[in-house]
Amino acid sequence: MAERNIQLASNLDALSPKRRAEAFERGGYASEKLDGVWAGLWVEGSEAFFFSSSEERMVSMQQTSALSEAIDQLPDGVYLGELWHPELPQKDISGISRKKEPGHGELLEFHIHDLIPIDEYREGKAVDFYYERRDFLIESVFPAESNHLFQRLRVLPQHW
Repeated sequence: MAERNIQLASNLDALSPKRRAEAFERGGYASEKLDGVWAGLWVEGSEAFFFSSSEERMVSMQQTSALSEAIDQLPDGVYLGELWHPELPQKDISGISRKKEPGHGELLEFHIHDLIPIDEYREGKAVDFYYERRDFLIESVFPAESNHLFQRLRVLPQHW
C-alpha cells in the first residue's frame, strides 16, 4: 500500500494553469476558503474535543452546547475542518479559539472537509483516497444537513 498524504493544500491562484490542470487530473479538488481557523475534532467513544493545528486542545470549544448535541451523533474519527462565523473576522475567531476558559466557542460553526479514522490519523497515513473519505462523510455521517442538530456543524462544499 502506498503512503498517501492526509492533507495537502495549495492556493489555486499560485499554480500555473498547467499545474492546476495536472492537479485536477490526479484527483485534486478545491473548496471555499472560509476566513476562519483550522481545527480538528477528535471523537472517540464518549470523548470529543477540538484541537489546533499544533494539536493543542481548544479549551474554549469545550461545553459548547450548540455543537455538543450534534457531536454526540457523530461516529468515531478525526474530523478536519475550520471554525468559522459569517460575521466575525479571522482575528476574532482565532482569539475565541485560543481562550483558556470553556464555552467561548458558542457562536462558532465547524465546517468539515475530511474525516479520518483515528488509527490512520495517529500514523499520519490514510488508507482510503480523499474522495472515498468524502463520500463516506456525506453519505453516512451527514445524510441530511437540514437536521436541526447540525446547524453549526457542516460539510464544506467541494469543487472537483
